Amino acid sequence: MRILFIEANAITLELENDLCYYAEEPFDVYVNGRYYASKLSNVFSIYGLNPNSEYTIKALDDEISFKTLNKKIVNYNKPKSFSDDSKSINEAISKLSSDEVLCINGTYNITSIEIFDDNKSIYLGPECVLVGETDRNKYKIFEPTDMANGIVLGTWEGRADRAFYSPITVVGAKNIHIYGPGMIDCNANNSDFWIDHRTMRVARRPKGVFIHTSDNVILEGLTIKNTASWNCHPFYSNNVSFINMKLINPANSPTTDGCDPEACSNVSIIGNYISVGDDCIAIKSSKIELASIYHRPSTNIIIRNNLMANGHAGVTIGSENSGGINNVFVTQCYFNETDRGLRVKSQRGRGKDAIISNIVFDNIYMNGVKTPFVVNAYYKAGNDILDQRFDLFAHEVDDTTPRFTTFEFKNIKCMDVCYGVGFFMGLPESMIECVTLQNIDITYNKESDAGVMAMTSLNESFKGVGFVLRNIEKLELDNVRFIDEPLNMYIKDNNVKISIK
Repeated sequence: MRILFIEANAITLELENDLCYYAEEPFDVYVNGRYYASKLSNVFSIYGLNPNSEYTIKALDDEISFKTLNKKIVNYNKPKSFSDDSKSINEAISKLSSDEVLCINGTYNITSIEIFDDNKSIYLGPECVLVGETDRNKYKIFEPTDMANGIVLGTWEGRADRAFYSPITVVGAKNIHIYGPGMIDCNANNSDFWIDHRTMRVARRPKGVFIHTSDNVILEGLTIKNTASWNCHPFYSNNVSFINMKLINPANSPTTDGCDPEACSNVSIIGNYISVGDDCIAIKSSKIELASIYHRPSTNIIIRNNLMANGHAGVTIGSENSGGINNVFVTQCYFNETDRGLRVKSQRGRGKDAIISNIVFDNIYMNGVKTPFVVNAYYKAGNDILDQRFDLFAHEVDDTTPRFTTFEFKNIKCMDVCYGVGFFMGLPESMIECVTLQNIDITYNKESDAGVMAMTSLNESFKGVGFVLRNIEKLELDNVRFIDEPLNMYIKDNNVKISIK
């Protein structure tokens, strides 16, 4: 076992194995020799510990000893307001010292919990539910001209824009822990945030959690659901972790991504259950207007031991990738009936810094994923107009041309594929350099209808194909085993080099 997170009254542990999200079978956890609970997932948490105390945890044939942090537990027990408890909770947070933990239980109505100072620890207990306001007119607003630490505060989908504060808003803070088994119910299902969602009314929809220019921030254990837009959005931040959380939105809720790091470095997304209305995890680095100012890629992203259920994709790169995205390592994840597994979304105009490189998937289980692998330089969003970005002929390479280098997928089981295994479509002037698939097992869902492998202006449907190859230089297949034969192995319109071992 390894320790992922430790606080005054909690610890989160991860089994060290090569299994995807789940342990081999249920196992019992013992705390100082006494039974605590039965667990099934590789990542699990223990709450209710005493501060500054020594413990030994035993699970399976392993045990680990540790000492909890020496902090004082401060209970929040203010009377509940009929309207907005945010002010009272924010006052309690502002008074916290670095050696204290604010413990919140009970149900409270909020607009935004604001954390703008360093060294804050907030524990949402098992009976804590923070319920989001449904009236958009009661939320504070970040203007597109507002700045913190030299970075714009008001943004939307990679551009400066008017945006509401989020139910949890962290700005310019260091060493922040928000953790525990409690819930943040953003309550968008009872609001108008999901109605006519692409139209800005007053300001852009709030996220569930917004983390801006902050360092060493850990969210652990929480359930966050019914978010107005993206669930968790770290923005231009460093050393941010999301551990053993439940990020839940209805499958039909619009653009409600799970966790979207944007222009962030050293991000860990470990042990989470994610089931949402759009991409489960989407790694971004802004559109060209902001990227040309800040030149910040998303880099060094670890995604491990997560279960993605439903959603447009398990892990997405883009489509706002103008700052570049590199060094993304995804392992021990279980994708269950997502539309796609890996999904790279880009298009002309993202810029010369939009270099996507060193994307590695290793040891993944995909069940019922319609298209496991997509790299799409012709991504057309629902609100994109049909213009020169989607021309099929080559353009001149200039400062707005993105680049796609290497993608590596290995040790992956793709069970019950529907539309096709891989859709790889670069630009004719900027081809995908190389895609490698190694040790891949594939079966098909023979009862599936045809469907769209990737969102392009062509809107093509496929069923049971192997690979669609357009504007890609090289495809390397090493021990790729088709247990069921595809209806069509290759659909290609250029001289792609295919290497088979």
